[in-house]
Amino acid sequence: MSAKEGKLVTCDVCGKREFLALISTTEHDGGFTKARHYETLPEGWNEVHVAAARDLCPECSKRLAEAIKTTIDKIRSDGRCQK
Repeated sequence: MSAKEGKLVTCDVCGKREFLALISTTEHDGGFTKARHYETLPEGWNEVHVAAARDLCPECSKRLAEAIKTTIDKIRSDGRCQK
């Protein structure tokens, strides 16, 4: 049996996955802290933080949450993204 150490990155909207192999580990602080280095994500993958505005009243906060949920549900249901 063979194994490959790494991490699995999953799209929070459609569930598409990419495996990133472990490339190396570096030690800092005399070995107390270790940093793991992985392959880079393929082009186009992004870490997205949805925040068009910072301070929202309760009504606007609810409307924004509903709009985000509706949009994500639409993306999930259209089936264009291959998992």
